[in-house]
Amino acid sequence: MDILMIDGEDFSDMQQLHAHIAAQLHFPKHYGKNLDALYDCLTDMKNVEIHVHNYGVLKERLGNANAEGLMDVFLDLCAAKPACTLHVEPVKSSEAVSFSELFDETSDEETTGDKAFREEGEKW
Repeated sequence: MDILMIDGEDFSDMQQLHAHIAAQLHFPKHYGKNLDALYDCLTDMKNVEIHVHNYGVLKERLGNANAEGLMDVFLDLCAAKPACTLHVEPVKSSEAVSFSELFDETSDEETTGDKAFREEGEKW
């Protein structure tokens, strides 16, 4: 099993993060250093265990879109490969936040509106 360790405090941009991932998982030299290439390389692996520490810091440093894109890749990978595991520590272990605070950027009003829409028009 391959293990990927990411600490949000270690990166200030996506280039650094991609270089770290490529080195840790021994990706080929032609690795494209983007999220699509990351997914492709990860799905070529048999088993991978992913640990993300200080995800909140990672979001601050890389921006919401980049950090959430990275999480989407990891979640898609784990959905496609049941042997994959993902462990996310949102912040320093002494601090705690809920899953929705970590991954959901919508406000309570938007969530309430979405719920009302789902109840009225279940098909989406």
